[in-house]
Order: sequence, then C-alpha cells, then structure tokens
Amino acid sequence: MKSTTSAPVRRLVDDRGAAAYLSVSRSYIRRLLARGVLHRVNLPATESDDADARMLRIDVRDLDRWIDSMKGTSNEVERR
Repeated sequence: MKSTTSAPVRRLVDDRGAAAYLSVSRSYIRRLLARGVLHRVNLPATESDDADARMLRIDVRDLDRWIDSMKGTSNEVERR
C-alpha cells in the first residue's frame, strides 16, 4: 500500500524556486524584484553564513497574487 503522506507545501522559495513556480527565468524574477513588482523576504544570516549573506526568499502567496493580477491583462490591451 502506498503512503498518502506528501511533502509539506513550501511557503517561501528562493529565486530559482520562484522561477520554476512561474515557468520563467531567474533573471525575470530578479527584474520583478528590482521593479518592486514582487517583494522579497530577507531572512537573517546565521553565524555559519558569510557576514554579508542574506537569505532571499519570495512568498508563494505573493506569486499567486501576482498571477491573479495578471489574468486578463493581455486581453484588455488587445481590445483597445
């Protein structure tokens, strides 16, 4: 019998995970972050991390909201 236990849903992803989630490139994610379209969650570095390192993460719920906001955008532009 197969186990019905699944992996936990991840709320925070790095830029690679966000790119995979949206099926876009990492550079596209970085451009969205730079323009303030997406917001980053900066986790503090731990003692074992480089002093200047920050753990950049993106909230999957923000990605979902961005997707929802983009629905119908191209259709509205085409109608004009």
